[in-house]
Amino acid sequence: KDRGVGTPRVDAVAGVRYAGRRPGFGVFVEGGAGASSSAKGSNAAFGAFRAVAAGGALGRTGRRAPAVWNNAPPVGFGAGAASSAKGSNGAADGVTAFLLPAVIKPPAGAWNSPSSAMAGAPQGGAELFFERLATSFQNAGVRQRLMIKPAGGRADRLAAAGVDVTACSYSPMLAALHRRQLAGAIAASRANVVLSWMNRATSMVPKTKVPHVARLGGFYKLKHYRSCDWLVANTRGIADYLVREGVPADRVHHQINFVPDGADGPAFDGPRHGGPVIAALGRLHTNKAFDTLIRAFSGIDEGTLWIAGDGPERGRLEALAAECGVAGRIWFPGWLDDPQSVIRGADIFVCPSRHEPFGNVIAEAMSCARPVISTRSHGGEELVEDGVNGLLVPVDDVAAMTDALAQLAGDRTLASQLAAGGRATWAASLSPEKVTADWIDFLSRVSA
Repeated sequence: KDRGVGTPRVDAVAGVRYAGRRPGFGVFVEGGAGASSSAKGSNAAFGAFRAVAAGGALGRTGRRAPAVWNNAPPVGFGAGAASSAKGSNGAADGVTAFLLPAVIKPPAGAWNSPSSAMAGAPQGGAELFFERLATSFQNAGVRQRLMIKPAGGRADRLAAAGVDVTACSYSPMLAALHRRQLAGAIAASRANVVLSWMNRATSMVPKTKVPHVARLGGFYKLKHYRSCDWLVANTRGIADYLVREGVPADRVHHQINFVPDGADGPAFDGPRHGGPVIAALGRLHTNKAFDTLIRAFSGIDEGTLWIAGDGPERGRLEALAAECGVAGRIWFPGWLDDPQSVIRGADIFVCPSRHEPFGNVIAEAMSCARPVISTRSHGGEELVEDGVNGLLVPVDDVAAMTDALAQLAGDRTLASQLAAGGRATWAASLSPEKVTADWIDFLSRVSA
């Protein structure tokens, strides 16, 4: 607390006791593993930290790295905050992973064996693709070690696929200890490539002689990526952004995601109210613009709309459906284990997003051979060729989306042609075999 002695609390995951903070005394943290740190400062700011890690090594006072590519990131503060002398952690939530060495069956001299680390939410497009890529690497004969934040049964699923998985909480408060954990994992696995995903894990990966590659699925702040050797963007728009922000073009690599073959498999049997079934998937967040889709859907007389996912906007979206008079034709099933089954059960798929860097769901629909309507988001424009493998409409244009829904609902020939075009796009560039081979080739070249 800012004044007086705060109540000590116990973090059951980290096993660390935090003592209360008094004015002028800063913070004292006791770690059961022999780690301790102290802070000098006022009740308003931490000031400079010194840290003693489990091995007894003395940490350095943190300082900002110059804004020059490939310079070391800020040194960790206290028990792990990592960005300024005030002790802010500067790390965003989301998927965080690194891939250590990997040995591919083939050519002699290929990398030696990879390790991966990741922290993420139970659901989400980036989390799902991380899991899929790790499994695909395993199936391709890549030896890898994953360091991931245990969430949503992900570790169990990956272990069942034969992947070597180790838990890492990626707590900003324990960043210094996590860096030691990651450094030990990299050394023990004899990694020759480290692959990190998004801000938090990337900022915690220690600087070593092993090439560090970070994968970006959005327009992230690059202060977390200054120590990386290569950046991988999953869209051309993100790749262009990185170059504009000063990353050397020869250190930026474009590599799209894959989705599994969705042509076969069970089709979800949800409620139907006559007319076409229209499906949409994703977190119920304002960026996904499901409000625009609901308003557009209210403009067609027949059909059923499935919006699979959950999030902070659910209550507002349900109220909007009632306000638009279509609550009886819209179904919110929540998160489902097999998103492709929802798409296979529908006649039309819509991605109405205001902001969609890549659009995994668009690729999912193409693999399932369902006609796609997408807004002109970054991902929509990268994946969809209007009139060839889907229809594109302006962002937040209710009338245009209503027209596109009515067009596909009333023209089965066009819907079939767009579905076939999407399936051809998936086979040519979005299949697991194609994308996994491209990833392996890139990482092999980086490690050479």
